[in-house]
Amino acid sequence: MRTISFVERLELEFYDEVCDNQQQQALPWNLCQQAIALGDADNDDSNELAVGTVSGRLLIYKGHGHTAWRTSHDKLGMITCVTIGDVCNKKQNNVFVLSADGWCNIFHIPPSSPEEVQAPVLSNEIYSMHRQHLSPNSKLLKLVDIDSNGGIIIAVGFSDRVVRTYRWYQYLDGKGGELAILNKWALTAQIGSLSLKPTADNTSFELVVGQPGSTYVTLFQNGHIAYNGPESCKTHSETVSAEVVSNVHTGDGRSCFAMSTLDGSIMLMDYSGEIIYENSVDHQLFGLTKLDITGDGLEEAIVCSWDGETYIFNANKQIAKFQFDERTAAFIAGHYSVSSSNEPCLVYVTFSGRIYIYHNVMLAHVHTVSLIEEIDDSEKVKEFLRERNMTDCSREEKKKLYQWCLYGRKPKLCIE
Repeated sequence: MRTISFVERLELEFYDEVCDNQQQQALPWNLCQQAIALGDADNDDSNELAVGTVSGRLLIYKGHGHTAWRTSHDKLGMITCVTIGDVCNKKQNNVFVLSADGWCNIFHIPPSSPEEVQAPVLSNEIYSMHRQHLSPNSKLLKLVDIDSNGGIIIAVGFSDRVVRTYRWYQYLDGKGGELAILNKWALTAQIGSLSLKPTADNTSFELVVGQPGSTYVTLFQNGHIAYNGPESCKTHSETVSAEVVSNVHTGDGRSCFAMSTLDGSIMLMDYSGEIIYENSVDHQLFGLTKLDITGDGLEEAIVCSWDGETYIFNANKQIAKFQFDERTAAFIAGHYSVSSSNEPCLVYVTFSGRIYIYHNVMLAHVHTVSLIEEIDDSEKVKEFLRERNMTDCSREEKKKLYQWCLYGRKPKLCIE
């Protein structure tokens, strides 16, 4: 397993409210795992970070500013889920917030000039453009396009083992609208994650729900449910929660599932249940997601642990780890704009009330590569070997040649 290091990071201030002696303090245990999202909140093609707190504040961070760029004027209840996307199907993004008591709030964030990024928090309050009561006890939220027609559906998982989908409908007079429920599925076990996988004919998508015991459930639009899981697995505990991320591309035109469990199992498997890769670590895992951090157009699966250990693995059975040095309350991976462009990033929220954004987390490759392989990939080295008719040299002979070039030890080569 390769160990990697990321050094470029932003440290953001994260406080809930005015506390004792009218002083703002960072409070531990101040957000839910799903109350954090990355996306283009103000539709300026640059991604922001949105965070909801258990005391009901929505905070939005932008650029390299260390304090919140926008904050909600009203308290929104105990915020459990936050996402950014075109929830109203108007070709523009909004911030969608769900609270534990069932209230949803939709925010439209107007863009601002770059010089406003560092403005004080209190002068940048935002107001909800739509407020509606849905079912209480939400724990998971995902925006999906099931029919591949560009229409966004809001999928919500609840702690009472129910999944509901909603769609925004505009009023005929054009002056507002509301969310209406589309489907409801009642499951037999707690919901670990929500994801989307393509149908067998690749014409649309199906909702996939992570379930305890390294299993998952496929939810069909006709209300039916299909229980699935890997053909074989090292852990079959029915009490251990699991998270699933689907549509992880493998490089051969296909895609697969990534799965992680709370007891430290990680795996990749195809849609038939055959395991492609499986490993286990000595950490409790959460926050499974996917992100292309190698720049090859193929996503890597990324998962974090409560003590900050982060694992990156792909369909080529390659794995790397990054050690974040604090206990982690929430984790997300995606793209964030520090200056002018969106960069791959890892976001950690600590129990001490700090947010760390590791940006520009690009890797040349996930697996460990030897010095000989790195030198062999150099075009100048290839040209050097061709000019001297040394392209047929063995690996051991190349090793001796590189030792001579680096350390001055002249070897006996196939071509002198």
